[in-house]
Amino acid sequence: AMAETKTATRPRLAAPLVLSILLGLLATCLTPAAAQAEAPSAVRDPVSDHVGVVAGSEGDIERAFSQVKINHGVRMFVVYVATFDNMSARAWADETFHRSSLGPTDFLLAVAMTDREFAYVVDRDFELSDEDLEGVPVAAQRNLADDPAGAAIAVANALDRALERGSSQGGGVPGWLMVAGFAVVAVALVLG
Repeated sequence: AMAETKTATRPRLAAPLVLSILLGLLATCLTPAAAQAEAPSAVRDPVSDHVGVVAGSEGDIERAFSQVKINHGVRMFVVYVATFDNMSARAWADETFHRSSLGPTDFLLAVAMTDREFAYVVDRDFELSDEDLEGVPVAAQRNLADDPAGAAIAVANALDRALERGSSQGGGVPGWLMVAGFAVVAVALVLG
């Protein structure tokens, strides 16, 4: 009778498994959205670009923002991030506004490029109503995906025009915030 020969082999799962885990961790660390998620923090400069989408155009944005300050006394700020760090656009922008100690003569535009959302916030005592500011989100939305710097400049121009016209209600409004996806034509106004 013929003897049956069996060869015992040890599976070599340890090395591929370890390599797989290491590659997975490396990929997670190098994913742009994961690396560039920003928690709300105080803004000091008119333009804060954490994702490099307006590199080289900061001066153009600052000039447009300065014109609004000269014409109407309103300081403008824009913050570009990859994501809103698992927060709603509203919550992220509001928290950033408050951490920055901004007030009734300030306007903050927050943009999450990967999330494809933006929000802007003004103080409850801002001189214009939401009706007066209707053109602002339209200006942002029109350019944001393709030209983030142009969108901020368009927002400054729209705000400048709205301030030039003045308030239709003759006073401030409750603190509010606009949230919209870049590709969405209709925008939702959320009163706070």
